[in-house]
Amino acid sequence: MRCIRERVRAVASQGVFGPLGWGVGDASWVRLGWFGDAVELATAQRALADGAAPPPAHLRRAHPLDVWAHCARLLTSERLHRCIPDRVARSLARAAGRARWLWPPARRRAIGRVSLTVAGTGREKDIVPLAREELVIRTLHSWFIWRPWIAANTRLIGRHVLDEALASRRPVILASMHLTGDCAGVLAQHGYRDIATVSGPWLFPADGELPPGFLGRKALAFRRRVEGLGIRLIPAGGTYPLLRTLLEDGVTLMLMADLAGTNPTRMAGKVAYLRGGLARLACETDALVVPVVAPVERSGASVVILEPVDPRSTGGPQDVLDRLAGIFGDVMVAHAASVEPLGHARAIWRDDAEAYPIELWRSRGLRDRAIALRRAIRPRAGRSG
Repeated sequence: MRCIRERVRAVASQGVFGPLGWGVGDASWVRLGWFGDAVELATAQRALADGAAPPPAHLRRAHPLDVWAHCARLLTSERLHRCIPDRVARSLARAAGRARWLWPPARRRAIGRVSLTVAGTGREKDIVPLAREELVIRTLHSWFIWRPWIAANTRLIGRHVLDEALASRRPVILASMHLTGDCAGVLAQHGYRDIATVSGPWLFPADGELPPGFLGRKALAFRRRVEGLGIRLIPAGGTYPLLRTLLEDGVTLMLMADLAGTNPTRMAGKVAYLRGGLARLACETDALVVPVVAPVERSGASVVILEPVDPRSTGGPQDVLDRLAGIFGDVMVAHAASVEPLGHARAIWRDDAEAYPIELWRSRGLRDRAIALRRAIRPRAGRSG
């Protein structure tokens, strides 16, 4: 295996291009001949895991009339944020979040999102205050992104739990979930940097171009900050064998546990369908699974390390998945306003999703609304004629 890695590093240093760009996706392969046969390896992902430079990404050039993209360029400037004290920035973010509550579409979407999260948990009576809090927390989070020095001052609760897991000489998987806080960056700031994590297309677009607005600048800032701290980002897709090898080599993994899949379990009082790869990987490698969450509140952010799940004391992958679902379900109920509004909740709780349209998480832009309005007007014009 070490011989293979040395060969992979040599090839990666020369640049390996696949159908989806430098090392992106499952189709990025290189043929290397050993023993007279052609052996295919997913060189890009393996090279990234071994510390090679990730595929470059840049912002797509904004249209001259795209006012929102040009505003994003100004508002995400670190120079601007350096001029504003943290206490003042927090106050401005809270005020902006409260102002968003006054906008009826934003208010309706927040209420709908929180309604699905707390359905069946006994917190239905708190939907309105939680929805108002969600808008404030989202705004706070958007300010924290552009102020990376905040991560160094973020509280790390339960550090001894992680230290004990790392000292056990067993593989360790940090299982996390989509809350608005930043687990990886905070852990790296506290000295835990030998971590590899899998990232989706929002960080590794197929064409290497990030959107020119806030989302693209957020992805670019996150990549620069995390890579600068030494955390290895691996493009998602077909990475299971690689992740298993990394665990066996002593590398700590950070994987998301709240991804929609096909394995039924119960989370936050409802039937949920999650991916089972994390649980299966833990059982096959005898890895300790350490839940890590990063809730954001009005008072600030924190990273909390919870008690680990030991596969040795479970009945198999499904039991590990059930325990993680129970742990993260309790976190969702306790911090419902801090659940990141990405739309994955609708796919997780698909049995209850009919009453919650996808527009609650992905609001249509002005262009899409104009197209929908035009399509709605045309049939009426035809009938009137």
